[in-house]
Amino acid sequence: MAPRRAVEQRYWTLVANPTKYRITDAIMRLDRDWWTRDRSDIRIGDGIAIWKTRGAKGAGRGVIALGRVVDGPVDRADKDNPFHLDVQRAREVLSRVAVSYVPIRRPLWDDGEHRQLISSLRAWRARGSTVLTLAPDEWHALKVAALEGEDIEHEEKPFAVIERKRYRQHRRIERNSTAAVAVKRSRGFRCEACGFAFEDMYGDLGSQFIEVHHLRPLASLDEDAEVEYRLDDFAALCSNCHRMIHRRSDPADLDGLVRDLRRRWD
Repeated sequence: MAPRRAVEQRYWTLVANPTKYRITDAIMRLDRDWWTRDRSDIRIGDGIAIWKTRGAKGAGRGVIALGRVVDGPVDRADKDNPFHLDVQRAREVLSRVAVSYVPIRRPLWDDGEHRQLISSLRAWRARGSTVLTLAPDEWHALKVAALEGEDIEHEEKPFAVIERKRYRQHRRIERNSTAAVAVKRSRGFRCEACGFAFEDMYGDLGSQFIEVHHLRPLASLDEDAEVEYRLDDFAALCSNCHRMIHRRSDPADLDGLVRDLRRRWD
């Protein structure tokens, strides 16, 4: 295969079957996810759209995340990844690339408001393929559609929202997504602990992306408890700092995390 020019930019759709891989969990919890590249010429820096198939239960299908290839290709297994349901496949040493995700808050389903765009993609028609080419104009359209979800109306300051913890199947926690939008717009999109900004690293792909941390964790609530949250009860954090603060004995101690970082830097 002829080498690609360094300036060449390519885009791909990676297809995940939720009966074989827990893609939604992987997107939210993995810093990088190793995908088999089949016979494609996928490389570091390429843009990625993650397509979830409908699965056995007939759930929605469409694009649920965007991302970039950040490593590879390398020949490796993926047996330590807990989200594989096809364990044998995970143990195989195959050519893989690592993808860093940017989740889409409101997935682009093929039966939703962006159905015309989604049904025009090769992934909508393809059967069996897991790596499909994506045209530059399709990539741009997906980015525009993905960002539309951040433009919803939000409460005037001071912001308050009632959040309720409900114990259902798998101890599911319901969150009010409007709270996250309001926090991001108030706090901005730079990590309040380390100063990292996704846009600095990923350009347009990382624009207006940050994670929101509850300084009053829902996990501490009693069953069916209600609590009023205000803007000061949240922090805007990058993915790394968000994970690290949850490893602290007190996940509400943002100042403590900042002090730890400063000691490392000094």
